[in-house]
Amino acid sequence: MQTDLVSVIILNWNGTQYLPSCIESIHSQTYKNIEIIIVDNGSTDDSVALLQRDYPQISLIINECNVGFAQGMNIGISASRGEIVLLLNEDACLDPHFVTLGVEELKLDESLAWVGGRVFEMIGCARTDVVINAAFALKRRFQLTTLPGTDTRQNALMVSPCAMLLKRAALNDIALDGHNYLDSLYFAYWEDTDLALRLLLRGWKCLFAPEMCVWHAVSGSVGGKRRLTDKPPMFQRMSLSNRYRTIIKNVPITLALEMLPVLILVELMILPYFAIKSLQTMRCSLGAVLDTVRALPVILKQRNCILERRKISVKELRGYFRGVI
Repeated sequence: MQTDLVSVIILNWNGTQYLPSCIESIHSQTYKNIEIIIVDNGSTDDSVALLQRDYPQISLIINECNVGFAQGMNIGISASRGEIVLLLNEDACLDPHFVTLGVEELKLDESLAWVGGRVFEMIGCARTDVVINAAFALKRRFQLTTLPGTDTRQNALMVSPCAMLLKRAALNDIALDGHNYLDSLYFAYWEDTDLALRLLLRGWKCLFAPEMCVWHAVSGSVGGKRRLTDKPPMFQRMSLSNRYRTIIKNVPITLALEMLPVLILVELMILPYFAIKSLQTMRCSLGAVLDTVRALPVILKQRNCILERRKISVKELRGYFRGVI
């Protein structure tokens, strides 16, 4: 591995519209010791042809089918050489100083696993000054929430997953087995929260640095559909089941019992809401429960491995949860 090398890993799935802007933002970085690896996840548009024609110098890994976000990124991480890796969405663009600022932060603090900053909305490939998220915590009902103070440096559970600048040492420390850094059982959704919790449980920190800026076309891979009820049924079901998986895998029993009344209340409210809002989503919710029950043996095995290696106390972990609503 190369100490000062930053490996930028872009996972592409039908990203022809966004790839040129994304790649240009990397080429424009003030930090120059960068390698770019693009993992194509079975695209059916002309993005592979675009990359082969216009960017032959970029390392391109082509998956025959879509293996999911987590496994796609794992493939890129395993092929990379840098001691710092940047997991970047195809529909994101970086401020020119993003990598320089992030590398400086990671070198200053040995306990810091990852760093990120403010994310602004990108409409098409046009950048706006609208902040869409910053640092994240979890609500007691186990739902990500953006923390207040987008101009304030702060420790957080996680920063935006559209541009995750991470130490390889931290990824190696929490790998579930072999090169399974992001849990490959998460095809899509919640793999970033799962990663954040596993890092936190091992005592690694995450820093929100507001001067680090990214522009992101949110949900670009699913046509900009942000609300759960608007997404295709497959993605709805995955999102709901992966939420259950993340809770079971990573929450110590003491904290789980504290959260249980709220979690039960949420579940009692969610089905009537879905029944009114979308019968399709209600069916997906029931299917997600079934998926979780079927996967319990594997989930519980992972839970044992993760919590046996836990370094932080429940009190410290509780500090990353922000209340009931």
